[in-house]
Amino acid sequence: STLAAAYGYRLQKYHHLQSQQDYLILSESPENNGNRRFWGTYVFRLGPAEPIIVQIPRPLYELNTFEFGTTFVEETQASVLMIAGGHPYTNPDGTSDILHPSNPQSLFNLVHQVWLREAKTSALNAIQIRAFGNAEVLSKSEADVILSSFYQLENDPWTDRLEAQLAKMGLETEKVQGEQSTRGY
Repeated sequence: STLAAAYGYRLQKYHHLQSQQDYLILSESPENNGNRRFWGTYVFRLGPAEPIIVQIPRPLYELNTFEFGTTFVEETQASVLMIAGGHPYTNPDGTSDILHPSNPQSLFNLVHQVWLREAKTSALNAIQIRAFGNAEVLSKSEADVILSSFYQLENDPWTDRLEAQLAKMGLETEKVQGEQSTRGY
């Protein structure tokens, strides 16, 4: 794509032989010769997919989020995978932290917003894969995965489905609802 190339990106169609799935991948071009922008990589499933966006906002900073996130995409048949491109503390002024509220203008946020806009009124769930927390506090929990939501989890129709998928992957879950075991997650 000429538009992608103008920004140092390339658009590729990829066919995974084992799964027979087709993808469209937007990624930085290796021909940038040291002029990388680190805006991330975006993978769109072509064909049937679940209405799920999986985001990995800090793959270089939060351990194992890349590995778990890519596995989760395949296990859920998610329609989109978004992988941030830089370490959140690369730039001293904080502009490389795509999660910081002062940085709304990023390709990561733009892809997220466009995908939501194009879904119109269709159900769509965005799931961020994160790895953080106070190890001393979280050691009180038996969970492998802590679930939290902008909306209350009991009001979120995706909660049961998400818990079932994680259980299928052999993972124990716990909801953040104010208990001591999830304080400080």
